[in-house]
Amino acid sequence: MRVTFDPSEVCWREYEPFTVLYDLRNRQLLTLENVAADIWHKIAYDCGCDLDAIARYISIEYDCDPIDIADDVREFVEELHQAGVVLLDGTRKEAEVTPRAVVIPEEDVEGDVIRSLEPFDQIYSATFEMTYACNESCVHCYAHYPGLVLPPRQLPFEVYRRTIDELAKLGCMHIALTGGDPFMHRDFPEVFFYARKRGFVCDVYTNGLSLYDNQQMLERMAAAQPRAFFISLYGSCPEVHDLVTCVPGSFVKTLHVVRRLRGLDVPVVLNVMLLSINHHDLPNIVRLAKELEAEYRVNMSLIMRNDGSDRPMRYFVGDRTAIKEAISTVRDNFFSIDVTASGFVRTEYMCGAGVTSISIDPEGQIHPCISLKNVLGDVVTGTVREAWDGHERKRVMDSMRWENTRECMACASRDWCPHCPGMSQAENGDVFACNACDRIISECIMELDT
Repeated sequence: MRVTFDPSEVCWREYEPFTVLYDLRNRQLLTLENVAADIWHKIAYDCGCDLDAIARYISIEYDCDPIDIADDVREFVEELHQAGVVLLDGTRKEAEVTPRAVVIPEEDVEGDVIRSLEPFDQIYSATFEMTYACNESCVHCYAHYPGLVLPPRQLPFEVYRRTIDELAKLGCMHIALTGGDPFMHRDFPEVFFYARKRGFVCDVYTNGLSLYDNQQMLERMAAAQPRAFFISLYGSCPEVHDLVTCVPGSFVKTLHVVRRLRGLDVPVVLNVMLLSINHHDLPNIVRLAKELEAEYRVNMSLIMRNDGSDRPMRYFVGDRTAIKEAISTVRDNFFSIDVTASGFVRTEYMCGAGVTSISIDPEGQIHPCISLKNVLGDVVTGTVREAWDGHERKRVMDSMRWENTRECMACASRDWCPHCPGMSQAENGDVFACNACDRIISECIMELDT
């Protein structure tokens, strides 16, 4: 019986503590250790093999008789087949799992994996902030080029290809592609398709407008199996959504693209930023998301603009009653940046910025994350490895410990606060200082829970 897998559907990386498999068909992540990991390596590195060959390989690795382990090997391979990960003699077993674009907190296997990798100095995720150009001009945008159509600079595809190759060698599993709007970069499709070719789990963050009249691109990207499209939605109707984007007709176009993506079975996550001018529409947005069969993530946390302007902060929902009402309405789907309000998981680090992840800006500079702007290196004249092994990343990583945040450690709402260092840096010039959004939101969550 021949055992194979489809590398376009199953991404995998080998790490020191375990091997990770990500099945894009059902959005499930598996971790394998010891013998299970060795069985997978035999299947993957040989591009398929039969059960007898796997048993012989394991018998050599563990100095045992292949006959004695044949049944155990067959049983484990059958488990992989039942999960939909491998094919047996070219046939697949449809996994009995409901597809999901993102995981709910109590099933956050990927979060557990990332936290487990922290002690091993292992990069897991990279964000490509490909351009500041955008075909919308959202009132709360942090980029200092809102509404810009022609970007000041774009990295060529060759730099992205070289960077993707290096990230693959470093064991990075996940790449997020964002902007501005990434479709404003002339080489974005090629970057996305190349990342998928190299076996990365890919998320795309966009407003969808560039795909409105491009059905061919929609179909090509759907066929390449992104994990999810994260699409910005600010209202349940044009009057609300377009008020935020400052682009008449943007709601109709965005909704059209969401429906087309769902029709192509691409998971969609609606990124919903609640502002002073749209928070009243939240119940209608939730109903719309359910109608579209899309996941949704609600956020209220705003960050200062890159040029130092506090313009985005003027749209913060300052009314605590409104904040608590929103959190109560969508508790499991309420996020502060990437941290769910349903329960923060504390580790020694405040976040994974520079610990298990990096971000690359439109000019090629490497940062700990898209919000935290310490420069670790660059991919134009340097490499990711140089930045990852460099003194500045080590300094940032060592500083990102809760014990260094005296203000946080003395705060009554700290157990309900994710504390985004990037937001604090942008607002106060100090990653350890309290920032307005985190403080107010965490106090509201605490009041709801106590």
